[in-house]
Amino acid sequence: MKSNKFVKGISILLISSIIAKLLGALFRIPLTWVLGIDGLGLYQLIYPVFALLIVISSSGMPTAISKMVASKVNNKNYLGARQVLRVAILFFGGVSMLLSIGVFVLSEQIASYQGNILSYLGYRAIAPAIFVVSFLSCLRGYFQGRNNMVPTALSFILEQGGKLVFGLLLAWIFLPYGVEFAPFGALLGVTLSEVVAVLILWIIYLRSKKTDPQEGALLPNKKVLHDLFVVAFPIVLSSITLPLLSFVDSFLVINLLQNSFVIDVSTKMWGVCSGVVTSLINMPIALTLSVSVSIVPALVEGDEIEQKNIITTGFDLILLITLPVMLAFMILSEEILSTLYGSSLLTSSIGVLAVHLLIFSSPIVVLGSVLQTQTSGLQAIDRGKSVLISLLVSGIIKILLTITLVRLPSLNIWGFAIANLTFYVVAVLINSILVKRYLGCNIPWISKRSVAACVLLGLILLNIKMLPIYHMIKVVLGGVLGGGGYLFAL
Repeated sequence: MKSNKFVKGISILLISSIIAKLLGALFRIPLTWVLGIDGLGLYQLIYPVFALLIVISSSGMPTAISKMVASKVNNKNYLGARQVLRVAILFFGGVSMLLSIGVFVLSEQIASYQGNILSYLGYRAIAPAIFVVSFLSCLRGYFQGRNNMVPTALSFILEQGGKLVFGLLLAWIFLPYGVEFAPFGALLGVTLSEVVAVLILWIIYLRSKKTDPQEGALLPNKKVLHDLFVVAFPIVLSSITLPLLSFVDSFLVINLLQNSFVIDVSTKMWGVCSGVVTSLINMPIALTLSVSVSIVPALVEGDEIEQKNIITTGFDLILLITLPVMLAFMILSEEILSTLYGSSLLTSSIGVLAVHLLIFSSPIVVLGSVLQTQTSGLQAIDRGKSVLISLLVSGIIKILLTITLVRLPSLNIWGFAIANLTFYVVAVLINSILVKRYLGCNIPWISKRSVAACVLLGLILLNIKMLPIYHMIKVVLGGVLGGGGYLFAL
């Protein structure tokens, strides 16, 4: 029964994630047209800082709250589950509100440090969203802990749909007032979309509260807050490990490449590796987040046998989703890049480099998704510290390899690609040992159905690749015929 609920939760979140990604793409493309190059530059100064602040103020909260709420509900302590949400909102909401006020007040100084004072208006537009997203994260964690994935799925769609409507409309309305006002409008739209999402989830929470059993016992708020910290602290540290590694990479790689190339070539190499290849690799990993989100409450509620079945099912689903994507990136890398970025990209040496890097890095689609699920599963059974240690060990190895390999003229940017892939291999191997020890299961890397399906898919994609037709048509045919053949073989 719990396995069925687990798969149902994954399905709901996966569908909503796909819809949200499509809405996000629909937002970014016309936004570029509305803002223009200057406005887009201002937007890109502000949004990454906002994203980092969100990671600092909100990362780990949904997982920690989900775990605690699931434990309370499993013991029929519904009053205690709601108390966890209240305490989380009061504390984390208070911290994020201070961050919001700080960004609003210091907007001109932040913009000045970035080198363009015009971006200060955008910071004022986006500052309230830091608090709103923190509030939203708490509500998502509560519903996930109740094994109700519909509100979280709805919030994903509302966020992206709100950005599409409010962001584009306000950017267009404010455009005539100056180059700095269009990004202000777009970012104000982002804030409004978060407000809409949190209001809808709050209404759903109030309605569910009325029908909840009034059972359970309350603990002192200090005790609940202490428990939240104990659960959340290793999760938060694990959550910021990857963003911190990316931050380190952004400083290391270009400087190391300058041992072999001039600054312009180094910047282009880093841009194509991080902005083109890594972005593509991260898209399917983001879609499989549905598995890691659903796995936390399912593991908390289950006994040892159910936990083993759930984690095995999770890995099985991850592999079935990501293996065909990895094959598509390997076989149709040139066609995919040409379709997304134009055929002119492939006529340059940088474009050829992008093709080869995508082929080499494609296993990260599988490894990154597996790592994400391993991390959530281990955190759900109170092994967050073990996860943090495995990520830190893997991260140190990655940094050392990057420093050693990128400086070699014969490897250059390939040194970073090797270090990045090694990070995922090492982290997955360490976590596989932990999953085997604490959950008693192995990752089903190879099965008869997956081998048969991947062989058929590979043959279809190779035949499509040899057709004398446009790259875009090959990609479409690969998706339709390859996807259909893969599902048929399964």
